[in-house]
Amino acid sequence: MKNKWFKLISQFPEGLQDEINQERPNGEDEAIEEMESFYLVSKEPIEFKLSNIVDDNLFGLTRVPQDVLDVINKKWELNVKTEIVYDENPDRYFKYSKMPNHTAKPSVMFDGEIGWGWGRFIAALIRGDKTILAWELRSKK
Repeated sequence: MKNKWFKLISQFPEGLQDEINQERPNGEDEAIEEMESFYLVSKEPIEFKLSNIVDDNLFGLTRVPQDVLDVINKKWELNVKTEIVYDENPDRYFKYSKMPNHTAKPSVMFDGEIGWGWGRFIAALIRGDKTILAWELRSKK
């Protein structure tokens, strides 16, 4: 299984390999199946306009503390409400938002939705960035 995992992720650029290893460090069968179902659109991260991808990621925003969403809602003219919070420390997002956007690693998008690197995405929304870098993975069909 480990050999199959290493062979699978070795096809991706090093920066994306690092993200995959952070998110799926054990390379179990489920992770292999998941990663085998996607292809990488570009060998480099792609710069996406936040205004073009925010609507596709509204569901994920419902997992962010409401005081963070209040800032994002105001800045982006949204009306998103928190439904369930996975990271109850809103200070983390505000801390990330104080970092310059060019220091952030690319997030990872699966079929247009941020899958990994949510903190980076949220920080970009808080800052009011115009763009975000992301690795774009698409489902094999």
